[in-house]
Amino acid sequence: MKVIPAVEELEIDKIGWFRSGLKDWSKTNFRSYPWRETTDAYAIFMAEFMLQKIGVDTAIPIYLSFFKKYPNISALASAPVTEIAEILRPLGLFFRAERLSRSARIILEENRGIVPKQEKKLVKLPGVGKYTAR
Repeated sequence: MKVIPAVEELEIDKIGWFRSGLKDWSKTNFRSYPWRETTDAYAIFMAEFMLQKIGVDTAIPIYLSFFKKYPNISALASAPVTEIAEILRPLGLFFRAERLSRSARIILEENRGIVPKQEKKLVKLPGVGKYTAR
């Protein structure tokens, strides 16, 4: 008599197989982006913010120049909104500068400058929806 493993075991095996295959595929197919080379939550947060409805190739040079000017959340929080808007203008995101500035100040004041990792905290930030928070 053949013993059939529990459904959960089969599902876990499928998930493991899929994850392994995805990791192997990504080694040869993922493109290198600055935000993939870091675990810095601020850098990743900014990438997600800039990539909203913007192509990656368009965003990369702005992303890099943005970090030269605002290397951390404190620098961003203290910057004038008009200055932030000017940097984001080539991305068509100048209208989001106020939300980004408010988010930076909230992160600085309420979370000691650390970008929250929890989705429920992130979605409370101005301009951050579920997609960006995830």
